[in-house]
Amino acid sequence: MKKQLLVFALALLTSSSLLAQTFEVLLPASISDKPLDGRLLLLLSTATSGEPRFQISDDEGTQQVFGVDVDQWQPGTLKKIDAKAFGYPVETLKKIEKGTYRVQVVLHIYETFKRKDGHVVKLPMDRGEGQHWNIAPGNLYSAVKSISYSSDAGFTSSLTLDQRIPPIKEPEDTKYVKHIKIQSKLLT
Repeated sequence: MKKQLLVFALALLTSSSLLAQTFEVLLPASISDKPLDGRLLLLLSTATSGEPRFQISDDEGTQQVFGVDVDQWQPGTLKKIDAKAFGYPVETLKKIEKGTYRVQVVLHIYETFKRKDGHVVKLPMDRGEGQHWNIAPGNLYSAVKSISYSSDAGFTSSLTLDQRIPPIKEPEDTKYVKHIKIQSKLLT
């Protein structure tokens, strides 16, 4: 009996610590009329200005990013990012220090490809930005929000993907350079 009680207490403690920090992200029906696939990224920044989506790098000055895959995310519904989400450079939300952070979420949208061998893969395509998720046209993102983060049980913050990264502007013709588009019959 004591062993069962100990296992139950341990399971309760573990489950409450996994759900201690939660970010709820809304995909509004007004921004998408179809289900979306991709990587949902939560960005936490201690910088006092600028968007967190531009502060992620591979050097010691990077801010924090956490990600979860989303599959067929229905418009008008929520997704949660919690302590189970993998992060960089700190691996889990449980290890983030208490404090004031500027927070933003980005949905890096994937496209679905049905291969000839029957496999289906979902990948982020280059949309003219050079595979930079933070400026990829069509990706969704939220406004920056300031929060007082706590690793205590019950911490929840809500964010909404209410903005879309615009298409890249086509280069203008000059006196010396003219841009033309040709459709290849062989590749089409």
